[in-house]
Amino acid sequence: MKKILSLLGLLPILTAASCGAQQKTVSAAPTDNKDARLQFSLDLLAKVAESTPPQENIIVSPYSAGMALSMLTEGARGQTRAQLEKALRGAHYAGPALYADSVNIVSSANSVWVREGFNVKDAYSRLLEETYDAALRVRDFSDPATVGQINGWCAEQTHGRIPKIVSKIDPSMMMFLINALYFKGLWEDPFSRSATREQTFHGVSGDKQVEMMHARRKYGFRELEGFQVVTLPYQGGRYTMMCVLPPKGVSPQQAMAYVDPAYFREAAQAAPEEVALSLPKFKMNTAMVLNQVLKAMGAELPFSGSADFGDITSASVMVDQVLQKCFLEVNEEGAEAAAVTSISVGLTAVAPSEPVVVRFDRPFLFALYATRESEILFEGIIQNIP
Repeated sequence: MKKILSLLGLLPILTAASCGAQQKTVSAAPTDNKDARLQFSLDLLAKVAESTPPQENIIVSPYSAGMALSMLTEGARGQTRAQLEKALRGAHYAGPALYADSVNIVSSANSVWVREGFNVKDAYSRLLEETYDAALRVRDFSDPATVGQINGWCAEQTHGRIPKIVSKIDPSMMMFLINALYFKGLWEDPFSRSATREQTFHGVSGDKQVEMMHARRKYGFRELEGFQVVTLPYQGGRYTMMCVLPPKGVSPQQAMAYVDPAYFREAAQAAPEEVALSLPKFKMNTAMVLNQVLKAMGAELPFSGSADFGDITSASVMVDQVLQKCFLEVNEEGAEAAAVTSISVGLTAVAPSEPVVVRFDRPFLFALYATRESEILFEGIIQNIP
């Protein structure tokens, strides 16, 4: 019998940031493979968009998915490892690599949950602890309390935004590799609540009256090949949200064909310009299984009976599921985001004088990223406002 690896993910949560954010210090992001990480981020969104119905909103966390998949890749051998590296576009994520200060709460945490009696090789266990700060937690998977412990860890790491990632543990499950990502930041220039009013958002599913935020000030702005790009910094300048409005008649999915690392970097260098901005408030919850997306990106063997995870265990194992759950909220004050990615393993049988007017009143793309490193934490497509 093949054993199955389960990768479960707590997905992005974006919510209004409040004042008095607590400081949490995390090391600076590495730069040696940032090009590969940016490519993985953009390709992941493109593949998710291809497999998602056009009326559905999308939120994914490439950072969280990349971290969990990197932990999995460390235990793979041969073609299984090669395919995982291909799906990751050669990117490697390891350990906490995000910047936090007194105005931005940013954290990434890893955990590994192992069924009592399942043998994990010492070298792999040490590597996870030393490189990913992920100590193994050995538990009785037949005890219902274990589900509560896993969910409790996820809830704690995401400040309660994703309280549940596991409903029950199948007898075939041997191990869970989990990353939880959390972000909470305030806009450098908050929107005035008094300027928010109901306006029409022309969504894929039809027109809807939504709460639209308004501001007229200098934002980073560029128009690239007909796409309007606006960048909104968070306090401190270390994190930014980029919103991309395609030309009328061009869907966000079609727009993804234009977005590569060079395009993203050029868009991120948008110069300050007087902009009359209209941006909807929005709040969403999503859950997504990434198995088929990762297969489409080149990783088929890890999900098959031919998978080779010999550096994890001597037992025959394969990936059962790669799961992400997301909550996203954006409002006048800022944004809060949380993501968990979980991989399960088990037995078998995821400024002109007049301002530029930019109205995000139809489907658009967004990315929340570390400004200096172009490290995308959360990204997605807004088709409709819930």
